Amino acid sequence: MKIPKSVKIGEHIVKIKQNKHVIVRGDSIRGSFTWDVDNKKPVEMQIASHHANGYKYPVADRSETFWHEITHAILFDMDHKQKADERFVSAFAERLNQAIRSAKF
Repeated sequence: MKIPKSVKIGEHIVKIKQNKHVIVRGDSIRGSFTWDVDNKKPVEMQIASHHANGYKYPVADRSETFWHEITHAILFDMDHKQKADERFVSAFAERLNQAIRSAKF
């Protein structure tokens, strides 16, 4: 899946950066979404192509990471109680990614 440079969520445009690595609090992670709590708007989304150890994430993993971060962004925009629930977001994003990848037109 080709990852876009930006998406509109609610009334906000979310910029998406594809970086070689995404490091948060010293950990190499597959992606991140940053939300400005005070102003109630997105800051940015990042998707990593590689782990810091050099492992290249497969396209399917990057796609799932994109949908994971999109799920966070939608839930934050809705101020939903599960916006930071990693277990829920991961399960939802996995199924969303599967539905989109398996769609027949």
